[in-house]
Amino acid sequence: MDSRDTECCDARVEVYYDRTLRTNLVFRNGWIPNYVARSLGSSWFLSNAAGGWQILSDEVFRGLSSAALAEPLFRTLERHHLLLTETNHAGYWHAYREWTTPHFRHPVHHIIISTLRCNLACTYCHAAIVPASAGREHDLDDQTADAILQFALNSRARVQSFEFQGGESLLNRELLRSFIPRLRKAYMSAGKDVYVSVQTNAVLLNDRWMEFFKQHDVSVSTSLDGPPEVHDHQRIFATTCGSTEPAGSRGTYSIVATNANKYDLPILPTITRLSLRFWRQIIDQQLERSQRVVAFQPLYPINSAQKNWSEVGISESEFLESYDTVMRYLKSLWKPGYYPLERRFELALRKLVLARDVDFADFSSPCGMVHSQIVYHTNGDVYTCDEGRDFPEFRLGNVKTDSYEEIVFGQKMRQLKTLSIRSDPECQSCAYRPFCSACPVHERAVGGRLTARHAGTLGCRMTLYIFDTLLGWIKDDPPILQALATYHGIS
Repeated sequence: MDSRDTECCDARVEVYYDRTLRTNLVFRNGWIPNYVARSLGSSWFLSNAAGGWQILSDEVFRGLSSAALAEPLFRTLERHHLLLTETNHAGYWHAYREWTTPHFRHPVHHIIISTLRCNLACTYCHAAIVPASAGREHDLDDQTADAILQFALNSRARVQSFEFQGGESLLNRELLRSFIPRLRKAYMSAGKDVYVSVQTNAVLLNDRWMEFFKQHDVSVSTSLDGPPEVHDHQRIFATTCGSTEPAGSRGTYSIVATNANKYDLPILPTITRLSLRFWRQIIDQQLERSQRVVAFQPLYPINSAQKNWSEVGISESEFLESYDTVMRYLKSLWKPGYYPLERRFELALRKLVLARDVDFADFSSPCGMVHSQIVYHTNGDVYTCDEGRDFPEFRLGNVKTDSYEEIVFGQKMRQLKTLSIRSDPECQSCAYRPFCSACPVHERAVGGRLTARHAGTLGCRMTLYIFDTLLGWIKDDPPILQALATYHGIS
């Protein structure tokens, strides 16, 4: 090496004390920029792939392009890994592993389809149901249920959950009453914690069922679609053979609302074209049940919803406009100690506060299929997720014929998961890329094919709206971040 090169390297300066500014300045050879930025009006949002973020004023942000940074700002950005240095790069990789943990690990939430039979004929049902009177071949049997249990026990996650869905889960009463105790016993023997829940339309719910669920620590939830004129039009009893009863006379609101109140059940609405104009009643119904997080979610055009799309479907623009109205209404209710949020806003808040992606399949980046949620059909077929169960493209195998490793970590899973990794040119320069959600099933349902396109989709537009709005609140009122986190138990 030339002596002049040695002399040059030895003379390198990274930190300089500026007497005029009375602070140390850190020159650019002491750090590497590690962020993507998005304008928030007079401020900027900076983020990195590990979920690190900061909001900077326009003046401070413009200063990031200078030859040196004041040390206090440098230390803040270094701490959040928005600048990479010799001392924080290992921490950055640790933060990245924490951020991505939900996507590449053993499954934690198992959804079991206990039956395809149903006593209702909801206008928007996404499941391929059959009448309640159909044969038991449409039910999950004990042998298949035990095969599912043995498959699920392979998961190394210490805490797992099981959710029973249908059809109408309670129609397969013998299976639930025998299998749930076996499920709990197996997980206790394995030294793992397990949570069990049942989704029901609540029509068959009674004191005997609730006593059983209480005895075995099973949580129960149901669907209520707003006021009677909405619910009774959408969630209706199936007709008997030859019946000509109009839909309105087959409504289930009275019995569902009665049981939901009697047993204090959380309720979940599904938003359709009819229910949009009743948005306030739908939100108030949930708030009146002390639900801190309310649901206002769009339909997927699958099965009955696809068949009746002209009646129940909502355009993306219509939905986003209504969603904004809902959020403005919720925010108008805020007061000290009371900060209700819509579910996706609450999930976005969790991402920002915890610097870890969430265990919610269609609000994860990439999609939480398989590892945040995995679905078992009545015949033992394994699917990526709830909505994916009715598309053959999302079938991964069968618990009776295929290994746990091949289903959970194999080529088919990897190919499907790859569809939700944002690779569009627009995504590469988006500061919300680490936080964005994509649902390959939704794209399959809407477009009729598997695609990895994300920019401009509903998921993209929802992400832009949610984070622009949430970060705007934080920018204008920084203490609101802690108030929201405290109210929603995020720490």
